[in-house]
Amino acid sequence: LKSTAEKQKLEQERIAADRTLIAAAQDTANKREASSRDPENIATKNLLIVAEQIEELARQVTQRYAGKLATLNKLIATQATSIENLITEIPELNAQTEQLTTEHQQLITQRAKAAEEKDTNLAKMKATQSKILRIGKQVQLLKKAAQDQERILITAQKELTNTMDKRSKFAERLKRWKAAAVNTSLIQARSELASMDKDDPAVASKFVAHQRKCDDLALKYQAAKK
Repeated sequence: LKSTAEKQKLEQERIAADRTLIAAAQDTANKREASSRDPENIATKNLLIVAEQIEELARQVTQRYAGKLATLNKLIATQATSIENLITEIPELNAQTEQLTTEHQQLITQRAKAAEEKDTNLAKMKATQSKILRIGKQVQLLKKAAQDQERILITAQKELTNTMDKRSKFAERLKRWKAAAVNTSLIQARSELASMDKDDPAVASKFVAHQRKCDDLALKYQAAKK
């Protein structure tokens, strides 16, 4: 359940990263169109450069995220399957060991009884002794197999824990990337706001809307850092 919840969280973050990339690409297109209308405007060119950098950063985050998520999911699925197989096999090995141990004890009892009647049961005692030795070896082999399976299970569980830790660290890095992307957008928005003349009635409504956008990005940046 924990792995499922973390996977859902990572999927949501991937979707958010994709949306950020789409928004960044649209913003770049808008800035490129604005720059093409006024090629001599340095401020417009600078805004286009910043928009292109933001889009490239968002694209890198999305690509890295998708690759890491696919690799981690594949590794976790493989390890989870191995652990399930080991857990299924161990009880069966334990049951076989218990059964053979019981049979081994019964044969030892039979051997003791046969020893009391060795004059008439010498052949039977030899056969029983041979069978005891054979089953004793089988018991040792099964015990060793069970111990090996236990060690493999412990190793697999450690590997799974390490994988989960790696995925957690990657999620933290992704969080920092997203915060950086939002911060870059905030810097760009503030730069655009600073270039506006708030006293110009023609841009008054646009200035207010841009101010609201800056405030919203500032809140998103603070949230992304948490």
